[in-house]
Amino acid sequence: MLTLTYLLAVAVIAVALVAAHLWFWRWFYARGHAPDEQHFVRTADGWVLALHRIRPRGTAAGGVPVICTPGLACNSRLFDFDDELSLARTLADAGFDVWCLDPRGTGASERPELLFGHSWRYGFLEYAGEDAPAAIAHVCARTGHAQVLWVGHSMGGLIGYHAATHETVGAAIAGVVALGSPADFADHRRVLGRALTWVLDGFLRGWPVVRLGRLGTALAPFAGHVRVFPEHIFLSIHNVAPRVLRQFMVQVLEDVPRRLLNQFADNIVRHLGFDGAPVGETHARLQRATVPLLSVAGNADRVAPPASVHAAVRLLGSEDCTEVTVGGADGVAFGHLDLLLGRAAPAQVYPTVVAWLLARAASLETSPGSAPAAEAAASAASTPG
Repeated sequence: MLTLTYLLAVAVIAVALVAAHLWFWRWFYARGHAPDEQHFVRTADGWVLALHRIRPRGTAAGGVPVICTPGLACNSRLFDFDDELSLARTLADAGFDVWCLDPRGTGASERPELLFGHSWRYGFLEYAGEDAPAAIAHVCARTGHAQVLWVGHSMGGLIGYHAATHETVGAAIAGVVALGSPADFADHRRVLGRALTWVLDGFLRGWPVVRLGRLGTALAPFAGHVRVFPEHIFLSIHNVAPRVLRQFMVQVLEDVPRRLLNQFADNIVRHLGFDGAPVGETHARLQRATVPLLSVAGNADRVAPPASVHAAVRLLGSEDCTEVTVGGADGVAFGHLDLLLGRAAPAQVYPTVVAWLLARAASLETSPGSAPAAEAAASAASTPG
């Protein structure tokens, strides 16, 4: 009996220590600034999404709306990280009306519950077919614009590609900026190697949900001190500061549902699309996306090698495509996260994105049936019924 009591006490103390550890580092890395407004919108299938609005500070873009969407296992803080690393605020300084989207299950958006409510049974198709249309419709209604510009990192760019083919809101996307978004996974096996591909496939298919958010917070204090694998896969150690990596692991990293991981495993290992059909059918569908495209790749990106990112130029049916590979010429290497969080990102990536978006901002038209932008504040922090 004493042994059982002792073990129970040890277990309780261990759980309390872990909880205290997670709480402390979340408090320690708490963000010092907030968006101008927070909006909530309900998707057609019943999820409540958060949109963080940063109003225009400049005048060059005339308040044209931009939706920023993060990639796999990330929330929208990736775009508004801190005072130095914020593509969102750089765009606002250029006169854009910036809306950072937390996809379902991330950030301030509705999350799955253990027993009741929504479950983890969602993946890429829900992001592209439910979350993106709901966000676009809300932003258009609140800003008075008939179209938006889409900026996505990694999977966020893929969501933009597929949303552009959506029968309802596809025409509302006036341009897509894809930062490190692999449009074709055919080359990933070669880059990863046979052994790592086998391990990756087994890992992706072995979990109902991967608790990367909690794991990242638990390991954050130890990260960046010795720059070793697997850090090298996701970033260039000379371009991303250790402090930034630790803060990313606490503030940005999110849990990932099994269905989404399975879909990526299918793409990488079995050359199937996100819907399980042969990848050729996905490529044929992307030909319907005639939206202007800026494809940006990092020269040292192992998650999304330049060839896989720039494959979008040939896969999309657009005649207005620009591809840019950053890093290399001046000795700075860009990995996957570096495109937004690298030391050199504000000088080498942000201006390229701003210039491309400004060149297309003038083509957006105001929809007379939309609510004026001034009404946006009235709906901030309100959840639709």
